[in-house]
Amino acid sequence: MPLESLQFASAREDRLNAKWKRRRDIPLAILGWIAVAAVILWAAGHVARSLLLLAIAALLAFALAPAVKLFQR
Repeated sequence: MPLESLQFASAREDRLNAKWKRRRDIPLAILGWIAVAAVILWAAGHVARSLLLLAIAALLAFALAPAVKLFQR
């Protein structure tokens, strides 16, 4: 086999490999970013839930303060 045809075959194989690497890597990158976004949203949900509980507790304490003062005497 002549050297030129080996180089041509090698260049063609490199192009095909690069094409398949792109086809593999792009969906993997998209799935990775979706996973990162899901973890961030999951963590934000826990933070929001905690802040909501804290706000409800503060409102309840504010509403019950007069009754506590009344029964303190």
